[in-house]
Amino acid sequence: MILARSRARFRKRVRRHLERIGRLFPHRTERDLFSRSVRYFERINFAGQPVDLVPDAASRERAAALLSARLTSGQRRCLRRRGFFTVIGSSGRRFRIWARRSLPVELADDTSLRRYSGPRLYCVTTDVSEEGGILPLADYLLELKLCLEADEEYFLLTSNPNFEQGRLEKNQILLRRKGSA
Repeated sequence: MILARSRARFRKRVRRHLERIGRLFPHRTERDLFSRSVRYFERINFAGQPVDLVPDAASRERAAALLSARLTSGQRRCLRRRGFFTVIGSSGRRFRIWARRSLPVELADDTSLRRYSGPRLYCVTTDVSEEGGILPLADYLLELKLCLEADEEYFLLTSNPNFEQGRLEKNQILLRRKGSA
């Protein structure tokens, strides 16, 4: 009986102490949003970079909180479990945004591309900020999400598709814009 009371008092003291310490550290949104493997590969990407270009922990945390606020609960869960989330573009097509820096966007559904068996990926290289530093991964993913939702045609113009139908679509958009100018 006495031993149980002393354990309960000890647990209560430890809980209070941890609450006080917890206020000093920011909430780990990045850890909640990205899986361990995504965070590992992101650290590997920064291994050879100069320290002043790599985003610090506070900026990564703010970026993860902003991305988390802009995603639905289903998108957050899918990002955590599978490493991607699905976005519906302004034209109604579905895109998968993968949590990686190379070839991050995949066209998820297009009936005209069913005969092509490989993934339909888009290369986008906008992960450098105005100051020359590297954007946190969460900011990069949010940028892709907002661009696809707001102006899919602009996204298709500025990205490089790895499949023939995507290149043809990009050329058609360029010709249409050139003809209207």
